Amino acid sequence: MKRTAKLLVITAALGLASPATAEPGDFPGIDDPKLAKAIEEAANRPQRRYCAELAPLWAEAVKRSKSPPAGLMLMSANTNVLCAIEEERYEDASSLIVRTEAKFGQQSFFDRLALALHAHLQELDLAVARVGAIAQKDQGAALAETDPVMLFQLNSSLVRAKRADLREAMWSAIKASPVFPELDPDVRGGTAINLLGVKAEMASLTPADAALLDLLTNSSAYAGMLADRRYAAIWPLMEERAGDGLARLIDADVKLNTERYEASPDDGRRLSNLGYALLQAGKISELIDLTARYREKDFDYSQLTEDGTWIVNYMAIALRAAGRQKEGIAALEGLASVDPDAHSWVVNYVINHAIALGEDNQHAAALKALDRAQQVADEHGSAYARALVAGQRACSHNKLGHADQVPEQIAVLEGLRADAPSAVIGYAMCAGRDDLAIAWAREALAKESSRKTMIGILQPAYMRDKPTSVTDQEPYRLLAKSPELASEFEKVARVVPERFAPLGGRLPIVPSVGATDLAR
Repeated sequence: MKRTAKLLVITAALGLASPATAEPGDFPGIDDPKLAKAIEEAANRPQRRYCAELAPLWAEAVKRSKSPPAGLMLMSANTNVLCAIEEERYEDASSLIVRTEAKFGQQSFFDRLALALHAHLQELDLAVARVGAIAQKDQGAALAETDPVMLFQLNSSLVRAKRADLREAMWSAIKASPVFPELDPDVRGGTAINLLGVKAEMASLTPADAALLDLLTNSSAYAGMLADRRYAAIWPLMEERAGDGLARLIDADVKLNTERYEASPDDGRRLSNLGYALLQAGKISELIDLTARYREKDFDYSQLTEDGTWIVNYMAIALRAAGRQKEGIAALEGLASVDPDAHSWVVNYVINHAIALGEDNQHAAALKALDRAQQVADEHGSAYARALVAGQRACSHNKLGHADQVPEQIAVLEGLRADAPSAVIGYAMCAGRDDLAIAWAREALAKESSRKTMIGILQPAYMRDKPTSVTDQEPYRLLAKSPELASEFEKVARVVPERFAPLGGRLPIVPSVGATDLAR
């Protein structure tokens, strides 16, 4: 029988003169050609079984070879790594890669797997070293194929570990890669944000670093830098580049996301990114037109992926900003009605729906919606989600004069304030507790982990990057009420001049219901 080319390669890798010379091993009665055939068949299965088949077969091949060549040893090591992953022994898999490469040198076929393992296991030095390697190897081919999400997750780990040295090393390696100009725009922008951020943290930022700004189209990150005093050395250059209303930046972002969406119109994430860009640009009519199909009768929201749901959320904001509150809230209710056990993303929208009702002064309806939101948040939500639920409860109860119901929710907020500082400040104000809002804002501003968030929260409402309700609280006003908070804020930040207010943030969402709750 004629053997395939792959079978010949496997047989050759065994390095044996003839089947007759093989010693009996763990597979008695199987000569070398049959062993090679077994390896080929196992490798070609739709669902490979590394532990049950491939790892033992390759180990037998190594055992039979008197002087196993490096290629054979590497194949055996590779299947052992994949066996460890199959059994979720990730530490063993990482250790096997390290030991194998210590003997044979770094192997390209391990690159992305090793990066994923090291990042998952928080082996940060190893992970960053791998990024550096793949950034240069084969003109950065493996880097171009690496999911940007993995890079950003690794970066988040480096931030939490306070490893500015590794962040600088990682993003510098990415920027120096031959493939850098062709990388995903988010990766190029992330490179700029993080390299500028590291220099800002080390107080080594100079006007020469402003060249990195040309990589940025993320207006939210840009606005944060315009407020943070660590970036003061490049503020003049940032202001010149951005233009009034951050228009140059936002226009570039709309153009970029339009091109990306048109290149892949079935990609839910790209559509959602375009929707967000249009909101920031204040292009409400364009966004409403773009999302017409999501308002068709009996549209099935359960067919959406999580990435695909965000465009509906942005559509709802646009509708509400256009005075079509009923339609916008109905869209959120449609998302909220999906089964959360089948779609964990529902937690976002049971909460957003309840908040939208509260912002529309429909506080009785908001409290009713929050009953379901509480259940979903407890099962599927984060601390931030639970803070939103408690905060809106406190706010709505206060607006309805339910004074006896407020303290319980305030206590919940107090317990979650470290995990969700951006949520608790405004809700404490809405519940009539400016004293707590000031105390919590000062606390968050003093912590390195939450300072950046708090600098943004304490900006005037005109710096919001998308339309917001006129009923929302404005933590910026706390600065006038507390000289201590204002002084502490001034040391680390400034109020961004109003001429840089994004156009989208200037569009108000006006309630359709008066100050008295009418939804009874």
